[in-house]
Amino acid sequence: MALQFAPSVPTKRLAAPILSTDMAFSLNNYNSWAGVALVAADFPPIGRGVFRSTDNTQIEFFTFDTSTIGGPITILARGLDYRGGVADGAQTKYSWPANQTLVELGSNPPAEAEDYVDKSSNETIAGVKTFSSSPVVPTGGTGTQAANATDIANAVSGASGTATNAVKGTLRLSLAAASAPDPIAVGDNDTRVPTQGENDALVGTSGTAVSASNKLVDAADVDTAATASKIVRRIAGGQTTVAATPSAATDAASKGYVDGQSRMQYISSAAFTCAGVTNNVQSATANTTIPATANFAIITYTGIGTNASNKTINRTAIIAKSGLTSLLDEEDFTNSQWLKFYAFWGATLNTYFLEQSVYNSGYVGASGSGTVYFYT
Repeated sequence: MALQFAPSVPTKRLAAPILSTDMAFSLNNYNSWAGVALVAADFPPIGRGVFRSTDNTQIEFFTFDTSTIGGPITILARGLDYRGGVADGAQTKYSWPANQTLVELGSNPPAEAEDYVDKSSNETIAGVKTFSSSPVVPTGGTGTQAANATDIANAVSGASGTATNAVKGTLRLSLAAASAPDPIAVGDNDTRVPTQGENDALVGTSGTAVSASNKLVDAADVDTAATASKIVRRIAGGQTTVAATPSAATDAASKGYVDGQSRMQYISSAAFTCAGVTNNVQSATANTTIPATANFAIITYTGIGTNASNKTINRTAIIAKSGLTSLLDEEDFTNSQWLKFYAFWGATLNTYFLEQSVYNSGYVGASGSGTVYFYT
């Protein structure tokens, strides 16, 4: 515990005069009652002293730097208030003669009293104070005032004791804490607590609340494979896997099953052009490569004849794998004029247009184009 003290030092005399503005002085000696040199440790951190006339008609209080006790002694403040003030006072600073000025070090009763706490004044106290017994303070402290045990108990339990929906207070946990010495309460902004919107969503679109008989779907309830009592989850490519073979008319069917049951499957397509030939009523023949697995083709075509009216046909026809030449279309126009479309399924699919007339001469010939679609 820090100790404030006012040492007893033999009265000294000024060895040299000082002015009222001087901030250092020298003594006739610097010894203690034991006759040994005084040191800084003989004084509190800030030393106090008095200049006094030999006839006791004039006095001045001052503070000094105890580290300079060997002299000259440095003055920190002088002309201090006679009632114990610590500020310089110009009205009470004096010039002092040598030898006839008495110097008392460590003796300034009014100033020394400033280092002690009184019983009634408002004071600011520095330093750490350790109490061997707990101090007694009144109940009802506010702001920065000290709180006693009753104040603390009231603050913990709340003004009404038990918590309500409007007043903070004590409550109990719904379940035993995982750690009894360190229980926690989950805040309403904790991500582990469902929001009101999430709670509302638990009712579902049917309006039936989640319950023991209406449970949520979890990861174990879904599967990418076709498994009994499981909800199907799409695979990485986004497709849905179903049973390879459906067992009822309303079951979903797999692609493999559909492909196996289908009598007709698209393979490929190709465009063709049958150009007109001068002085020939038949167009040039278009030779389209036939896929090896093809069994029939659907042909869409547009043909034009070069008779006086340039008649046209726009049709769709089907030809099967047969090895025969087929007349797929025939249009009878006026003036005894026909426009026909032929196809032959051989090593290639050969198609051409034919313009036929009873006059049968003088025409550039029919022409046309189209697209053939091959199927199994």
